[in-house]
Amino acid sequence: MSDSASYRWNPALVFREEDEGALIFNPETGDLKLINRTGALVLNLLIEGKEPAGWLDHLVEAFPDVPAETLQQDLKRFLEELEASDVILPSDPD
Repeated sequence: MSDSASYRWNPALVFREEDEGALIFNPETGDLKLINRTGALVLNLLIEGKEPAGWLDHLVEAFPDVPAETLQQDLKRFLEELEASDVILPSDPD
């Protein structure tokens, strides 16, 4: 994930937070994806319109005992997984 990367939520999906994380449901296919609390935090940042360049800062604040490099790698991998499964989409250029 580069600082200039920009994503948007796939509006065809349903996002619902739960006690242990969140559910992502695709009503067209019936697919259900479970994500943990950290993933739910990242998706909330996206849905709230926060700039991706600042997401790592939010994670570092939420998880001060985890090295920033580890969080950055995990965030990159998570976003790649979400993009590959069409949960998030690249933002249209303005």
